Amino acid sequence: MLVRQVNEDRYQVENQYSRVVTREGNRRAKDEVSQIFELRAQFEWRGLGLVPNSGLKLKPAYAQFDAETRFAIHDLRVADNPACELRDSAWRQAASRL
Repeated sequence: MLVRQVNEDRYQVENQYSRVVTREGNRRAKDEVSQIFELRAQFEWRGLGLVPNSGLKLKPAYAQFDAETRFAIHDLRVADNPACELRDSAWRQAASRL
């Protein structure tokens, strides 16, 4: 599917498992996740940089289990490996369209 997208110069999320995974997803699992996690305003991904609304964090009610809170880890930044080609690739462009 990825090769077909590149060959057709298009970049989108596609569901390879449409026979068993619906567009709506698993409602029960999504409800469980949303009880414990909330969306981050932004998150830094290796090779992509900061991407808005792309990561999850524990809700305040679960702070006792949050390693970021427990060990005072804030704004942890990790430099990209210069050998990583993703930063300048078509995939970065595709991610920016999502």
